[in-house]
Amino acid sequence: MVEQKKMTRINSTIDSDMEKEFRELTNKKFKYKKGSIQFGLEEAIDEWIKQQKKRGVKLESR
Repeated sequence: MVEQKKMTRINSTIDSDMEKEFRELTNKKFKYKKGSIQFGLEEAIDEWIKQQKKRGVKLESR
């Protein structure tokens, strides 16, 4: 049985030129498949998290 990821929604506003370029690049990379933008966002956020951890940024305990 494949475990389903728990998903959440993030609403944000970004520069329109950045959005256009991001959309074009993710569509090309993921061959215009449904979910291309989501895949690109997840990849970008994952890379950002890795960079922060590499720099020694730690999560605050809750």
